[in-house]
Amino acid sequence: MSSIAISYGENGPVFCGLKSDGSHLVTCYGSNPAITRATPDHFPFIGLTAGNGFVCGLLTDSNQPYCWGSTLFIRMGIPQPMVKSSEYLEISAGDHHLCGLRKPLMGKRRNISLVDCWGYNMTKNYQFDGQIQSISAGSEFNCGLFSQNRSVFCWGDETGSRVIGLIPKELKFRKIAAGGFHVCGILTGVKSKVICWGNNLDLEEEISVPALYAGQLNVDLAPDDPMLSVVGGRFHACGIRSYDREVVCWGYFVDRSTPPPTGVKLYEIAGGDYFTCGVLAETSLLPVCWGAGFPSTLPLAVAPGVCKIIPCSA
Repeated sequence: MSSIAISYGENGPVFCGLKSDGSHLVTCYGSNPAITRATPDHFPFIGLTAGNGFVCGLLTDSNQPYCWGSTLFIRMGIPQPMVKSSEYLEISAGDHHLCGLRKPLMGKRRNISLVDCWGYNMTKNYQFDGQIQSISAGSEFNCGLFSQNRSVFCWGDETGSRVIGLIPKELKFRKIAAGGFHVCGILTGVKSKVICWGNNLDLEEEISVPALYAGQLNVDLAPDDPMLSVVGGRFHACGIRSYDREVVCWGYFVDRSTPPPTGVKLYEIAGGDYFTCGVLAETSLLPVCWGAGFPSTLPLAVAPGVCKIIPCSA
């Protein structure tokens, strides 16, 4: 979930972002009229996520998801079925599904996490032992990051990705991001290195972490730079480097792709299928996109990130 989101698919790409005026209202630009014409103009959102032909936001007043666009697999508006009075910390969209991490339970059930999903082959209420910090949806699967031991788990259809069987169970992560057929995570510790696993980002072979203690951590795929954030596309990934806030991307890119911007700093990034977009870390807060097939028009300015519930300084 982010202050920006990218939808893709046969009806064309769309870039959506929370407005920079602090209203938490959303603006969408792109070539899919099912999204742009249905964009709610009076609902404030905490954050956004998007999939193939649809966009969803987490409503600030009810902490429930609200979706718009067109898909055969998710009911637009408030997804159904919805457990009464459910409130969510985070939502994440795959190609044709949406999942939401419910707010933590209290009392004896405080170490249980509930995740609700809607969409293609995914509509179900899931219960997991342990407190989940965040979730991230891939094409046909989902992954979660446990708060206490910082381990990753995944569920869903891994036929094209093998993300479940290739999870590096010995590693601890600070953040995770699912792509189309792979997952990338930022390791805990001072180096904040990125590790990826799943279907290889260059389409040739699987990637995994087969020799952890021999140091073979696929450094030839993900860069060795420390990262602040990472996002996944269909067969590529991008991250914002810690030391200069510049973006770096790796994996498969289609012909005639626009290269990532250089010499500029970014606040936030979001991945589409074959392109990525970000928010410039300057007063303009302008969005910028690179890759192939991204929207030809973009809003003037968008919010640089999701607002925190707790103030930064107490």
